Amino acid sequence: MDDRLRLRTRNLDAFKRHVPDLHKALTDFRPTAQLIIDEAGEPDVVAGGRAVYDGKASEIAAEQLRQFWEVGPSRFITEQPVPGEKLDRYTNRFVSGILAGAKQAGMQFGIGPVSRQSYFLVILGIGLGRHIDELVEMTDCQALVFVDQSLEFLHHSLEVYDWDALLDSLADKGCSVRFIVKSDAEALSESLRATLRGANPCSVDGLTLFIHDQSPALAGLMSSLSAKMDLIIYGLGFFTDETLMVRNAHGNLGTGNARVYLRDDAQRLDVPVFVVATGPSLDESMAFIKENADRAVIISSGSALGSLAANGVVPDFHVETENISVYPVVAPVAEAHDISSVCLLAASTVDPRIIPLFQDVIYFFRAGLSAHPLFCQSARNCMLRPDPTVANASLSFAIEAGFRNIYLFGVDLGSRGTGRHHSKDSYHYTEDAIVSESDLTFDVEVQANFGGSAYCSKDLFAAREAMRHAINENGGGRKFFNCSDGALIEGAAPMRREKLSLPLIKGGKQKICDEIIDGFPVFTSDNFDAAWDAEELVAAINSFLDRVLTCFEAADEFQDKAYLTRLMDLLEPMMTADDALSDRTGKAVMILFRGTLFQIVSALEYYVNRVTEPEKRRIMAEIAAPEFARAVESLREAAIGIVRRPDVAPDSDGERDVNEDEFIAEAPHTWGRVSRNAPCPCGSGKKYKRCHGQVG
Repeated sequence: MDDRLRLRTRNLDAFKRHVPDLHKALTDFRPTAQLIIDEAGEPDVVAGGRAVYDGKASEIAAEQLRQFWEVGPSRFITEQPVPGEKLDRYTNRFVSGILAGAKQAGMQFGIGPVSRQSYFLVILGIGLGRHIDELVEMTDCQALVFVDQSLEFLHHSLEVYDWDALLDSLADKGCSVRFIVKSDAEALSESLRATLRGANPCSVDGLTLFIHDQSPALAGLMSSLSAKMDLIIYGLGFFTDETLMVRNAHGNLGTGNARVYLRDDAQRLDVPVFVVATGPSLDESMAFIKENADRAVIISSGSALGSLAANGVVPDFHVETENISVYPVVAPVAEAHDISSVCLLAASTVDPRIIPLFQDVIYFFRAGLSAHPLFCQSARNCMLRPDPTVANASLSFAIEAGFRNIYLFGVDLGSRGTGRHHSKDSYHYTEDAIVSESDLTFDVEVQANFGGSAYCSKDLFAAREAMRHAINENGGGRKFFNCSDGALIEGAAPMRREKLSLPLIKGGKQKICDEIIDGFPVFTSDNFDAAWDAEELVAAINSFLDRVLTCFEAADEFQDKAYLTRLMDLLEPMMTADDALSDRTGKAVMILFRGTLFQIVSALEYYVNRVTEPEKRRIMAEIAAPEFARAVESLREAAIGIVRRPDVAPDSDGERDVNEDEFIAEAPHTWGRVSRNAPCPCGSGKKYKRCHGQVG
């Protein structure tokens, strides 16, 4: 056996040990190109009669590396974390504390990371491996991701690059290695984003990206990645929101007679269903919806209930997901119109004050929330894709209830740039409406459903992506039609309502709706008592936070990024709905704290990586360590309080003229009236007039 075959055999054994799925793919792979070695021992790959590297594979890689370091590595930079609206109260206090300490110490921060060290190293193009070792050494990465459009070059590199040594050395230091191989740019981008978020969302800032292969697929990946990078760190959650949702679920499910959602994967319903949201184009569709109300099952989403009722349309199902600010939207509708026949399909964490307004109520679970492992009995009690907006939950319900022909109305996901952002009869235009300004900032341009451009907010852009996934995953035997004059949604065919002609439903639709409702089981008192054990939860809270502190205390100046890998093992950013049910109490506790801990550690990493004077890194660690401990102890106290008294709202963080059932420090639209000289509810430590109360 010659040296090349021996190296290939050793490398394949290494892949079998470290990346077994890829080992099988490599073993079965049949190359279309040929590996050649010249007289000087220089390897190359001949494809289509052309040598890819022109006999200069090592020279080309060396020049790429020289330019990479000389010009400055390609690094992804996140938004600077500063006290204010985008951080929760605990992260606000943490950031305020470390910045105050840094200022006192005369510390300076660079615009970007000051060293080449990087938690993530992403290499686009495996080639023949000549560029890999230097990149790994210089970045001291904790997570290495290879991205390529096929196995061709990896297959040939087995004979000329020592994968065995690389994979063994990375395993010894705890560095993860992942390979993403797909031919489509969008699929590559999506897989890479999921990989980064699933490994460690706290370290996306400073990510190092090296491009070895300039092929169209990888160039397309870069374009897609740049446009959607924010999705990696979108919607990580925060502690106060989680505690409110636990409290709500405790109240909603503790009655002993609550019905819970149960997905029926075998059900098939050939009657049409209208999924209705409250985008501005709903106004133009309202007459059609009213005229065809007996020809389709109607599902309203959030504030669409008011718009429909105001126009004489009573939906069959109404979907709600939010834990706050729902009652002011629904209560006026119930007061002005008879909605008693509407079945409410609500997240288990929904604001409990709306429950008495409906006769039939079904609770579903949202995976990824702490209430899910606490109370959910089966993955079938979860909707598969109910986030991030209530319209996503309505679409998910329509799919999972078995409807085969799904029509979207008012699912605009933004604005056409006309200034109209919701239906004219929507709650958003009422005098006392509580609306966050960020929800009405439509600055992401996308293709419109019937041509031209539409504009999404960042949240609605994420909702559009989630709808695309839901539709693509459930296309078999179903048809999706988008009758909304807003954003194009991939997989939902644009459909002008005037082209629709729907037949009468044989026997009427009420029987169909009743059968759906009657198919949902009751969450009994025994189910509830088995799920809720306050002292067990308290013990799990103490154990979890003690482990977090131990992990944090072991970090040396936070320069050795291995502490983050250990922390991610505790926080489990990549966890499936089934995983969450494997250790109900432990997973519920972890999820309770996870979002806020992600925020705190992300903020710490941002500033630690930018300390310009090496001698002050130790000072930064000495500042951050007690601030982190204070944050953890504050979280511990609040969590134990809510577990022992789930009927009491979380501390509103000071006296303000607000409804404590509504108040969340991280959500300005829940603050109510705040005195100009009072501490800002965001937790920044500034007076309101100097923070969120500034004019202009």
